[in-house]
Amino acid sequence: MNDFFANGFKHIVLTYKRNTVISISCLSVFLFVFLYRFLTYLTFNTSFHDFYFFDQSIWNFVHGKGFYLSIFNMSFLGDHFYPWLLLFVPFYWLYSTPVWLFIGQAVVVLLMAYPVLRIAKEEFGNRGVFVALLLLFAYFPFRMMAHDFHGEIWLAMLVSWVLYALYYKKEKWVYLCAFLMPFAKESAASVIISIGLYYIIIKRSYLKGLFISLWGLVTSILLINVIVPYFGDGSYMYSSKYSYLGESVSDKLLTILTHPHVVFMNMVTTDKILYVFLLFAPLCFLSLRSSFIILLIGPLMQNILSDYYGFYDISAHYSITMIPVIFICAILGLAKIKKNDPDGVNRNLVKYRKIVVFFIGINILCFLFLEARSFIIPYDLKTQYKIISKIPPTASISADQRYFSHLQYRNNIYRLSSQHDSTYVLIKKYKYVTDKEFMKLMNDKKYKVLLSHLIMGTVHSENDIKENRDILNQYLSDDRYSYENKGNLWLFVKKNRHEE
Repeated sequence: MNDFFANGFKHIVLTYKRNTVISISCLSVFLFVFLYRFLTYLTFNTSFHDFYFFDQSIWNFVHGKGFYLSIFNMSFLGDHFYPWLLLFVPFYWLYSTPVWLFIGQAVVVLLMAYPVLRIAKEEFGNRGVFVALLLLFAYFPFRMMAHDFHGEIWLAMLVSWVLYALYYKKEKWVYLCAFLMPFAKESAASVIISIGLYYIIIKRSYLKGLFISLWGLVTSILLINVIVPYFGDGSYMYSSKYSYLGESVSDKLLTILTHPHVVFMNMVTTDKILYVFLLFAPLCFLSLRSSFIILLIGPLMQNILSDYYGFYDISAHYSITMIPVIFICAILGLAKIKKNDPDGVNRNLVKYRKIVVFFIGINILCFLFLEARSFIIPYDLKTQYKIISKIPPTASISADQRYFSHLQYRNNIYRLSSQHDSTYVLIKKYKYVTDKEFMKLMNDKKYKVLLSHLIMGTVHSENDIKENRDILNQYLSDDRYSYENKGNLWLFVKKNRHEE
């Protein structure tokens, strides 16, 4: 009996030692995503879209209203099919806080990263794990996984495990992941059909490939044409992102088949070519050397076929699904070169390093000027929380979108404007500089001031600044409201309010 326990403990220790590097790497991914989300929330840097959709819909479900969104007077399921939100309902029932979403998001991203790191270790050892981890953090679309918790993050995790299953020849896992994908997002067909194409083109398994593709096609048609419209206004709003192809799904397919030149001209625009370049260039286009790249066909076509800029914006969440494919294919592409042409690897290694270092440098600048502001704790943070605490939990409020995440557990909350007759109004007067003021600072060579404005993101157009000032001035001149302000935050309270 003692030998049994001794051998069992020895096995656990050896397993841990073999996977220490991967375990530490996965932990770092979890901490990065969680802390990114939590600090953004803590410092009032969460956006209205799309955080409000996830957080308030779960809170409303707990209170028996389904995935209701009070501002839009509709169910969130009328926008996207995200049944996985149900996983968070028990936690919100215990205590309503978006921290549950942050933890869940960090776990899903960790699960996405694990197959990438595991395959990197399989091909290049512990050094490969560290390099893969560094490149993940230095890859702009990956850091977008630490923004809002979109269905694409779940799809990326499932795609990652499909690649893991194909790599280790665990075919049943492929079927399981493909089956679960429609429950991540209604547009999962682009990914599932790509898996089917891999089976048809590469594995020559026509029946399996056809079955997988049909599952993706049928489920997405059902979700997009029936389920989502049922919960919404009777239509699927994202169809308009492909308006040049026609109105209905059949019209779009007919345009693709009968007018391929129209589709081609829409796909080869300068901004879309740049988008594709930015997807592959940071990994030296090594992804194109693996047959698994077929899994990228659907998601990539979904993005570049659209005439909506958000789909082919490298900073948008629509690219997230492709991350595990791009990384695992790059790892396998480099491994293939190493195996077939060892001398070629050594010849090209210096070139690869230069390209990687260049893009790491670009990403450091992107992080500094576009992302770091989310982690900077304002000097008056305690004062802002003190003012917010004065708003009763059931009172109607019109608020600046930065404060929505701390106030949206109520159904009488409105986006800041001069149109709502709310009992409470919360406005932040922003210390922005206009484009002209920015140019003046540049001409005066006040580079330190310029740098601080760029890092904090306080350079805005005159129209944005005017809108903020106009709303503030309107409430200041409204005799129905009294107010108090601490620094740049103003809280207006209706004088003749009834306690809510």
